[in-house]
Amino acid sequence: MFALVLCGVPSGASAQEPNAPIRTADAAESDSEEASEEGRHELNLSLSHVHVPSGASETGRTEWLTVAGWGFNYNYWLNSRWAVGVHTDLTLESLVVVVDGDDSDEGGIRRSRPVAPALMLSWKPANAWTVSAGAGREFDPEGGLNLFRVGAEFGRPLTAGWEATAGVAIDIRPSAHGTIMFSLGLSRRF
Repeated sequence: MFALVLCGVPSGASAQEPNAPIRTADAAESDSEEASEEGRHELNLSLSHVHVPSGASETGRTEWLTVAGWGFNYNYWLNSRWAVGVHTDLTLESLVVVVDGDDSDEGGIRRSRPVAPALMLSWKPANAWTVSAGAGREFDPEGGLNLFRVGAEFGRPLTAGWEATAGVAIDIRPSAHGTIMFSLGLSRRF
């Protein structure tokens, strides 16, 4: 009985009203999707830690770097499962990245507070999870780099339209380096 109360199933759930219409699973799912949709636009602000496996230390040796960053995401939800958007990451620190395993200064790429927007396609396979993939470009005073981004995000509803999020994303820059981002954020859907 305790498990039924926790799951929100009343003890008389098996009894059906004699004149109640029979509902199919598809109709119930459609109603729940319409009820949960709070709007098509979504904005997300997140604080992230950007991990750079091929960073260069002050002595020029290759080491794993962790730098702070911000994430600004916009999504337009086409329906309850699919969205397109622009996800932009801003790294707050300058760093040097070692390319091709070369530990010398000539083998490094200097990145000065890069901004990396990407056009993303997002899919929501379950209520709390969203998976995204897309491509973009990292912009920096030293020059730009193309990138591919994949990510996953877990969202926990707070109040109507607001959600707390935790995510991970991997940026792959074919001509240079990759990064892994872990983020905590707040989303507003309207």
